[in-house]
Amino acid sequence: MLVTLSTKRIMRIPVSEGNVIAVLATLQALSLTDTKSVIELRLSRIAIRVSGCMLILTGVVKLLSAAGNSAIVKTLDPIFGVPFEKIFLFVGLVELIVGTVCLFGKNVTIQVFLLVWLSTCILIYRLSLYWIGWVKPCSCLGNLTGSLHISSKAADTIMKVILMYLLIGSYAMLFLLWRQGKRPAPAP
Repeated sequence: MLVTLSTKRIMRIPVSEGNVIAVLATLQALSLTDTKSVIELRLSRIAIRVSGCMLILTGVVKLLSAAGNSAIVKTLDPIFGVPFEKIFLFVGLVELIVGTVCLFGKNVTIQVFLLVWLSTCILIYRLSLYWIGWVKPCSCLGNLTGSLHISSKAADTIMKVILMYLLIGSYAMLFLLWRQGKRPAPAP
């Protein structure tokens, strides 16, 4: 008699009277691992989609701010030395692209690596601002803070919370991907 296990890798284990206990132990271990992996995969997909929604929203806000006429978009960015308008356009488009891939993409590995890359870039940028002594709140929402009646300090706090969610979530998912690479992955 053969037992076939349903994972990405099909295993066929010959069952005889002598190895029934070993087969049952293997089945139980694989079952627990597969269930945990499936739950982790589903939670990761939810977190990726939430991240995608956040990035699309912040990307649209940056693009709308870049199209505005406020003084902030004409101000030079202290790190790159170009007007914030150009920074908003570039970063807004990148956030829209990454957000779209996270929302509609199928490859979890690519989605996670894009989230890790983007959140790390944003963190490095924010740390660079801190390092040069830039004490003004992040202007990443541009002139929309006035339209929404949100103080620039509150907007800065919101963007920090989003950044922390992206950082912690993407690195946690990267760890799960790394850990799953060490064992058979479950079927989706």
